[in-house]
Amino acid sequence: MKRRLIYLSILICLFLIGFKKRYLIARHLTLIEQKTYGAVADKIESSDKNVTVENAFPGFNFTQPTCMKLLTKNGLETLYVSELSGKLYSLDLTKGKREKKLIVDISSQNSTTDFGGLLGFEVQPDKNRIYLHYNSSKNVVQVSAFETKTDFEKEHKILTINPTYHGGGTLALDNAGNLFISVGDSKRYDSDNSAQDLSKLQGKLLRIYPDSIVPTKYYIPKTNPFKNNHSGYREEIYAYGFRNPFRYSIHPWTGEIYLGDVGEDHREEINRIQKGGNYGWKLFEGNRAFQQEATSPTKKLHKPMYEYKHGLAGYSCYMRLSLFRTGSTHIKRKINLCRLC
Repeated sequence: MKRRLIYLSILICLFLIGFKKRYLIARHLTLIEQKTYGAVADKIESSDKNVTVENAFPGFNFTQPTCMKLLTKNGLETLYVSELSGKLYSLDLTKGKREKKLIVDISSQNSTTDFGGLLGFEVQPDKNRIYLHYNSSKNVVQVSAFETKTDFEKEHKILTINPTYHGGGTLALDNAGNLFISVGDSKRYDSDNSAQDLSKLQGKLLRIYPDSIVPTKYYIPKTNPFKNNHSGYREEIYAYGFRNPFRYSIHPWTGEIYLGDVGEDHREEINRIQKGGNYGWKLFEGNRAFQQEATSPTKKLHKPMYEYKHGLAGYSCYMRLSLFRTGSTHIKRKINLCRLC
């Protein structure tokens, strides 16, 4: 079962939203093992791995899958898969006859223009709630909750972020119940410097605590870096300075966050996130200077732990980061990096 899920995750880990066309081409799988944290790659490295895949669930097909998550509750395993068009499915893995079920369908209000669509989701079993990250129209990011009380039919809007040129796209809950939300910058080349503007939500990794009763309500966690500031900074911000933070992962035991940020013309980067950290866009693209005249609230910038070149000219590479445990006496952090170009 685990091997099949690994194969499936490789198959649908990401798709590329191109400038004019969409491709589903898995070109490389790079496996990185970092033993010394805080280190920055001095040069671009890439190690191609030969990967074999198989159809883990014959008879079940998904169209432009964007995200998948496996949840176990009361001994029952359920795989959730979202599609770009706005549909979220569940696949019950415990039954003798597996069943694919449509859970949420927002295709009527979901925009797939340019970089848009249903890009991510999160499931919160203890609250019988599902969160979606999608584009309600071109350049508008919508984060909403759906509950089983209404059979996931009624939408409860939590955050509407406008404009966004790059959507970001990942939702993830930590062990404390905080919801992390990644959001891309507001305009092409971030012409209004939104990623460095702490009064805006664009170009940021956000952290909120959803109310357990009222799905549209949320609180600011006490340890958020800009909580109770007097400078007009958005208190939802956890880290900033991102172009398109499409995918990230939270380590289930340590809480460490590793985030893949899609580059502009030359670089893609992976960052180890620190609370309140500034990750440089648009002053830098990876370690490469981009627009040094851009203003920044701090001179201290966090460099990426790893960066690499684009795959095909004119197309960026999206990253899916996964963390897992190996070894019997200590934990090694490994990153599965799918580069689809």
